Amino acid sequence: MPGAPKAASASPFEPALPGRRAWRKQQRLLRADEFAAVSQAQMPWRASRRWVAMSAQIRPLACANNAGNPCAVSSSVRFGITVSRQQARRAVARNAVRRVLREAARHGQERLVAAAQQCQLDIVLRLKAPLPQPPVATWSDVKAELRREADSLLAQLLRQLLTQSAVRAGVST
Repeated sequence: MPGAPKAASASPFEPALPGRRAWRKQQRLLRADEFAAVSQAQMPWRASRRWVAMSAQIRPLACANNAGNPCAVSSSVRFGITVSRQQARRAVARNAVRRVLREAARHGQERLVAAAQQCQLDIVLRLKAPLPQPPVATWSDVKAELRREADSLLAQLLRQLLTQSAVRAGVST
């Protein structure tokens, strides 16, 4: 007797669903040296909240065109997300935290790209404190708080970028 139809496959080779935007490899920090470069940068931008910490490295894009023409390369923003086993013991919890942080990054990415004029921006979001045990807080409360903290950190970085671009615009005029 045939079984019930199976749900749609979650294969990475299938295209993204219509309502979702997929993160391309150019938008992610992939290698350990890329993560290390953000944290060991000369002057990284850092901020943190109760559970989430963020580091960012802001670099101006180098143009091959030195004739005074604007660069053809636009600004780019790349994200890295890290959740250690020490902070979230269960894989289910680590994956849930990654999903929440990734969604916050997706929502803030467009504004950051617009604010990072002619800059390369690498951002690492990480869980910095252990998650509370289940009797203390529900998963929905924890995920909502993680999202609020990530959104707050991204908004703080956005304000920093807008301030820097205003300063650069004031100096160049």
